[in-house]
Amino acid sequence: MIDIKNLKWTKDGLLMICENGAMVSIAEGMTDQYILESINSMYADPIPDVVEMAPARLAFLEAGLLQYVDQAISALPEPQQTAARIEWEYRPRVNRHSDLVRQLALALKLDDTTLDSLF
Repeated sequence: MIDIKNLKWTKDGLLMICENGAMVSIAEGMTDQYILESINSMYADPIPDVVEMAPARLAFLEAGLLQYVDQAISALPEPQQTAARIEWEYRPRVNRHSDLVRQLALALKLDDTTLDSLF
């Protein structure tokens, strides 16, 4: 349950101030669904930049993508292929913004939203 500390009227509409200090401006014509999504997004966990490799691989597995990672790496030209294989097999952590993640996202046709969900 989201606790609304207070409401303030502004010249542009209603301003809700939530328990975490976040502010949501509500203008005429906004749907309830849009307002709820706006509030919920402020409480969502931020997407980490770096995750341990085991949870990353488990996320790929749960998404049905793990079986395609080796194929995607094998399809890369050298020396990117070898570098990607070393990163995938030996790095203890993976960075969301690394070359490896960008290459896999491109090869597996993952958009930013899908990629973020894996982190």
